[in-house]
Amino acid sequence: MRGLLLLIGFMVGNVCFAQEQDAPEIKVRSKAGDLYAEILNRTDRVISEHDRGTNAHENIHMINSYYSNKTRGKRRAFYIAGEGKVFYSDKPALLKSDVVKFVPQSVRGNRYNLYIKGSPAWNDTPTYIMDEWVAYIGGAMVAVEDHYKGTNKDNSDRVCGPLEFSVYSIALCMAIEEKDNKFWNEKKEFRDFVYKMLLKSHQVYHRGKDVEAFRSSSQGRILNNLRTSEDCSRMRVFMKKWFNGVWLED
Repeated sequence: MRGLLLLIGFMVGNVCFAQEQDAPEIKVRSKAGDLYAEILNRTDRVISEHDRGTNAHENIHMINSYYSNKTRGKRRAFYIAGEGKVFYSDKPALLKSDVVKFVPQSVRGNRYNLYIKGSPAWNDTPTYIMDEWVAYIGGAMVAVEDHYKGTNKDNSDRVCGPLEFSVYSIALCMAIEEKDNKFWNEKKEFRDFVYKMLLKSHQVYHRGKDVEAFRSSSQGRILNNLRTSEDCSRMRVFMKKWFNGVWLED
């Protein structure tokens, strides 16, 4: 009987971290009912000294950290803006520096040197790239929502961030396939999560790409090169195979 209970406990524990889980409100700080309030109400430590898009980005990092710490370093958690959920991922066996060679020169944006080539303190946590990705997605979603509601103004390259980190996250996946093929082939839930976030990135980019306040000089270059440049041919093959070619067509 004791053995059966242990087995059940083991299974429940693994199910708990095997997929998306609810991230309930920790403290009601805003009743506005918008995406910004959703994020603020789910963080244990609020960052509020910036514009709303940046605050959303930084507070998503706080949410990611809060839930990652609950696994005692065994897994990383990633917040899904607009859904009030986190996705838990095991750690693939590679370094962040392994991702560099998978990022074609023609699609390296303004954030490449800081986050991909730089940030050596995160080298043993390659999914740090995805931590930044979900934060950029959430920040962009808040800024775009605010723009269309006419409630708050934001003047930054908000929607280029999700595009740029889509490229870096695809490069991460390519590195995982090569360096930890067992993880890549067995963790379907990880692949499904990446696909979901690619779709979210694609959606918020297209909602905001023509807004003058969000326009970036590099967004068109990155997207066009991703679709047409010779040095991205291998990445395009990978995207079509695993992610239904998201980003390769409007």
